[in-house]
Amino acid sequence: MFKPKNGRVIVELDDLYKKEIEIGGKKFLLDHKFRRMYNAVQNAIVVAADDNTELKKGDKVYVHHFVTEDEHRVPVKGKEYRWLEYKQIYCRVRNGILKTLSDFVLVEPIKYDESNFKKESNSGILLTRKQGTEYVDRVGKVKYLGKTAEDAGLKEGDKILFNKNCEYDINIEGETLYRMELRDVITVIDENAEFTV
Repeated sequence: MFKPKNGRVIVELDDLYKKEIEIGGKKFLLDHKFRRMYNAVQNAIVVAADDNTELKKGDKVYVHHFVTEDEHRVPVKGKEYRWLEYKQIYCRVRNGILKTLSDFVLVEPIKYDESNFKKESNSGILLTRKQGTEYVDRVGKVKYLGKTAEDAGLKEGDKILFNKNCEYDINIEGETLYRMELRDVITVIDENAEFTV
């Protein structure tokens, strides 16, 4: 039915937006108009992909929230599909195996109280966690990476410092991870070093 070109991928989504959220073990209905892009559904199933990509029909993919925008609609015979560019797909799951794509790195957030970080600077200034979360600001542990990141010397398990505001959190296979590009990684941090951010 589809023969995508120019690195495009056609996907099918179960829904465009999350319908509920769970907080403290209780489920609440969610109005997707509030923080619409944040509440976009970001997983889909590949229907067709450009032959120049490694994707296959039936792959589960985690994608950029742009997929929910109206300009990405592909209505065919009463059914609605979505298109996006290959570079807007973070990772794929095939036969239960997750693989990151392009230059993406998936990073596990590090909780403040589990880290090796100073709670106070040498001059007595108290250090804080990332605003509104329990995680250390701009620090995480590499969980999944692709060949490009491996070739650059990054390894699974590396503790890293990354650019400000690039920690875009996404739920992937039931786990909250930060999605970022390789260029957002600033440095690998020595696991035993005391470090402040």
